[in-house]
Amino acid sequence: MKFGHAKLGVVIILTIILSGCSSDKVKETKNLTEIIDMGNVKYAIPLEIKSKKLNGSDAVELLSKKGNVLGLAYVDSNTSSSKIMKTVNMERTRSAKITTAGIESIYNGLQSDDNTKSVSLQSSQSFKKPYAFTVSDYRVITDNPINLAAVQKQIMGYLDDNTTGFTTSDSSESNVTDYRVLILYGLYQKSDLYLVSIVSQADYSEQQTLASAMINASSYIPNNGTFQKQTETFKTGIGKSKMDFLFVVDDSGSMSDDQDALSEAANDFTREMKNSGVNYRSAIITTSSGISDKESGDANRILKNVGIIENNETLLKNNLVLGTRGSNTETGIYNAEQALQSSAKGDEEDGSVTALGMPQKDADLSVIIISDEPSQYRYRSNRNDFNVSNNLFTKRGITVYGIIENLSSYRNTSGNLDEYNLSQYDDLVDATGGIYADIKSTDANGSLDFSNIMHKIARDADGVASQFSLKNWVTIITEVKVSEKSILNNAVNGYTYNQANKSIVFHGTALPEANSTVTIEYTFYKYED
Repeated sequence: MKFGHAKLGVVIILTIILSGCSSDKVKETKNLTEIIDMGNVKYAIPLEIKSKKLNGSDAVELLSKKGNVLGLAYVDSNTSSSKIMKTVNMERTRSAKITTAGIESIYNGLQSDDNTKSVSLQSSQSFKKPYAFTVSDYRVITDNPINLAAVQKQIMGYLDDNTTGFTTSDSSESNVTDYRVLILYGLYQKSDLYLVSIVSQADYSEQQTLASAMINASSYIPNNGTFQKQTETFKTGIGKSKMDFLFVVDDSGSMSDDQDALSEAANDFTREMKNSGVNYRSAIITTSSGISDKESGDANRILKNVGIIENNETLLKNNLVLGTRGSNTETGIYNAEQALQSSAKGDEEDGSVTALGMPQKDADLSVIIISDEPSQYRYRSNRNDFNVSNNLFTKRGITVYGIIENLSSYRNTSGNLDEYNLSQYDDLVDATGGIYADIKSTDANGSLDFSNIMHKIARDADGVASQFSLKNWVTIITEVKVSEKSILNNAVNGYTYNQANKSIVFHGTALPEANSTVTIEYTFYKYED
């Protein structure tokens, strides 16, 4: 076991500040934080976290200083699954399938426990840089109260059958029946990597930034790797960042029990976007028929009546709840694809959404699909199959998000797996780097709840729109300042780090004014491409 201790030297930084750009200075350094040897890799302990290496295993027990967030870092260098991937630059959907499957040992263990009442997938997002990994967030509800230290020990057992003598640190956490488990599984340096964070649902809102810090992929670096310290300085631009969103909502009869959750989801989304200061516009189409008929097509009825919704919380909320009168052939991907056709980009004509000026100039576009049924793409596309990795969305840099049914067991009328529709939604989300969640996720009372995924979609989009995109994958952020004022790391009135696109996002009262100077100091390892 090797530890490093923080001994920061004095760094003199000369910067030239340009509007909308960053300047930076890099210095090679050692011992920036506590570092633990874990076989093929080493793990950098996040700030505010205590750790204990487990004897006889490449595992580290993690505990917040208040004792209410627990975690694990675990490395398995003797498995065959990492050999499946020869390079991190492989096709994204394949890597996502492998890394998502790597989380199943924990998910299956939690789900099959006699005390478990429900396990809901709150979100899942897959990456291929700095190496291939997936982060999934589960909400677990139990019949009887359980201490989170016991959950930590239980999860360690799922990961390592040979674990003996596992002892948990004292936790101030009382017994709970509702908690979150955030899991990262990755493949790097010929090893299977796990990071797990456990926190009660009651503490999640307050502690989510700390829980997320535990599952930062860049905390793992090669055993022979060296950390560097970097400061980047930005001059904020004038005006807000821009984002466009196309909502594709299932309006078939099966969505009858989702209407209240949809209404609340609109609240969560607009609240988050407002808090981030992003200038956003929205359009709404349905999964129903007639997407090519811009005048009377059922899929375009909200678009025709309302048009593009610009920064209007009430209008978005009132129109996102579409009812259940639509066609039972739900084609979310096909409808989005047709609505976004663009003659300027080589298509025969403009689709219904493009014709109304979306996306706007200098704005990123995201698609949010909400459906409790399979894609059924080929039933409206002259029986043509959808190519998940080569399509309008991947070619034009459109991120797709999904609140969708778990489709892995979907079967056709013959009882066989439907090869044409199976998991197209989640595959497309993975291919474009988006996030998806199970549409059947519930709260503690058993009611459908889309709040968590809507917050995460909005924050992920905020990261895309952020003016503060960093040059490197961050291991630890040591300080963020706006005009020399230190900003706290929180998602309400502070900043958050988005590891999907290496960006800093500000929220609430921490939003920088135009022409402010933003300084971000962090530790990183330079991964090879």
